[in-house]
Amino acid sequence: MQKHNSQKSGILPPEPFSIKAFLLGKPIPTSQASHERLPVWQALSIFASDAISSVAYATEEILLVFLAISALAAGFMALPAIGIAVSVLLLIVVLSYRQTCIAYPDGGGAYSVAKENLSVDMGLLAAAALLIDYILTASVSITAGVAAITSVFNDVSWEEGVIVSKRIGLGMFFLGLMAWINIRGIRESARVFVYPTYIFITLCFVLIIAGLVKWIRYPPSFIHTTALFTAGASISPFILFRAFSSGCTALTGVEAVSNGTSAFQKPEGKNAAITLAILGTILITLFLGITGLAYLYQSVPSHDQTLISQLGGVIFGRGSLLYYALQMATMLILLLAANTAFADFPRLASLLSKDQFFPKQFGNRGDRLVFSNGILILAILSGLLIWLVGGSPHGLIPLYAVGVFLSFTLSQAGMVVHAKRHKAKGWMIHSAMSGIGALATGTVFVVMTITKFKVPEKIEGAWMVLAALPVVMLIFKWIHRHYEQTSHQLTLAEPLRSVPFSHTAILLVPQMHRGIPRAILYAQSIDPSARAVHVAVHPDEGDQLAAEWERHGLGMKLIILPSPDRSLLQPIVDYLEEVDCEKNNDLITVIVPELVESRWWHGFLHNQTGHFLRFMLGKRRGIVVTNIPYHLEKD
Repeated sequence: MQKHNSQKSGILPPEPFSIKAFLLGKPIPTSQASHERLPVWQALSIFASDAISSVAYATEEILLVFLAISALAAGFMALPAIGIAVSVLLLIVVLSYRQTCIAYPDGGGAYSVAKENLSVDMGLLAAAALLIDYILTASVSITAGVAAITSVFNDVSWEEGVIVSKRIGLGMFFLGLMAWINIRGIRESARVFVYPTYIFITLCFVLIIAGLVKWIRYPPSFIHTTALFTAGASISPFILFRAFSSGCTALTGVEAVSNGTSAFQKPEGKNAAITLAILGTILITLFLGITGLAYLYQSVPSHDQTLISQLGGVIFGRGSLLYYALQMATMLILLLAANTAFADFPRLASLLSKDQFFPKQFGNRGDRLVFSNGILILAILSGLLIWLVGGSPHGLIPLYAVGVFLSFTLSQAGMVVHAKRHKAKGWMIHSAMSGIGALATGTVFVVMTITKFKVPEKIEGAWMVLAALPVVMLIFKWIHRHYEQTSHQLTLAEPLRSVPFSHTAILLVPQMHRGIPRAILYAQSIDPSARAVHVAVHPDEGDQLAAEWERHGLGMKLIILPSPDRSLLQPIVDYLEEVDCEKNNDLITVIVPELVESRWWHGFLHNQTGHFLRFMLGKRRGIVVTNIPYHLEKD
């Protein structure tokens, strides 16, 4: 079979200017998809930025629990133990997820693992938890990044309402920026985000080393003594568990690497596992280092200044270049953490779409070989959350980690079954490691759910995520049922047979113009007895058009439909029903002449009646609507 080649020999004319191509870049052919895959050093900035950014607020969230009950002295005593416990859990999860990357190189993470090894419902539960987590990831990361900016200007006397409006405005701006960069393509976003990630890592290591050196040399002068530290208060196990669960936000984002394994260069699974190992090493080191500095310097986060800002101010000096560099890097990494959601949410949505649990549009790649629809819907939902919480990350973090640990538990439980089923080399060790991970993260999920089920703030509480999970699962199943029913109705039960077919053509005439004769010829070509119809909205309009029609002698019967109430659609619908009863046809073809403007803005100068009729009539059974364009010359 010979393929049609539309490219002619000679010099091709220059491509016309396109606003879409200017903003998003030229379309990338499907054959270049393999070149869009990421090496390890770039993938770390795309898929691990969420996890790395958590060191900027995980320790802070632990201290905020103790600050709320004025028990900072006891809280600081418990801080090292909580930090070590979180780090051990992080190590277990990283080791377990490295197996997932190798076993499932096509990506999907917890959804693919749970669906294949546990059940479809468990897979949908994991998918629901992940989708909710990604929406929260984008919202938390953006709001935390904005908080890092406002911490620098905490001395400015802004009213509370002004601060909230600035946080929301900045959050929406950065969210739109992230969506735009990601729609331009995965390698495009990697080029933009790779350097800020490594700059943040470097500055954090500098902060930790400089902080330790400074504390060793001058320990007394950097220990803050406030009334809060001396306030004696016993800490109940409930508070300790709640502080631990708050610190477990340091684990969020670890699953992103396994979910996006298919974006890595070959061998995908091996490269993803290497990335996870690097991520785990960096994350544990930075988290323990920041937690250790907070303990040594007894830094307390406040409403207008983050913990990182306080540590940077004490260690580097608040007005120093390193301090501002650290704040800028923190802001960037927190904003980049949202990119993890923009990378994984569309991919998970595409897998669900492939399995018919999500709209099919989410399975289509855009011009830049990314799942554009998933990126856009994530930006919209995250923006709504940012607006609801007034741009504050603390209103979202309690919701944030619940879904993550549920997906952790389901994924690792699925890997236990996977190891036993395939019994590859070392399967008993892998199964035991995944089992320990599932038990640990499952315990944290229960603790987190109990300790965060209800908190004083008006929109916080883990119950919101727990309530949303079954709702999202029902939506998945409703979509799947719809696709199954549609497939059943469209399936050919028997071979095609030739059957008699009849139809009538109706030409809608809005007014007399040069495009009408061409539309008449088209109508008569498919139905020699085609007729023309005009809806007379004004009393004298019909007579004037009939006289003009007769004068031109167009050779087709014209029917004038009066419309006393000036309705355009209803007279046409009533007439089509009369024709259907009269002819008893299989099909009625409605032909709509349509002017095509030479410039895009000319459309605002016309009433677009043709678009309206085509949209409204096209929904009715037994009716086909087609438009006959008449192209206007450029003025």
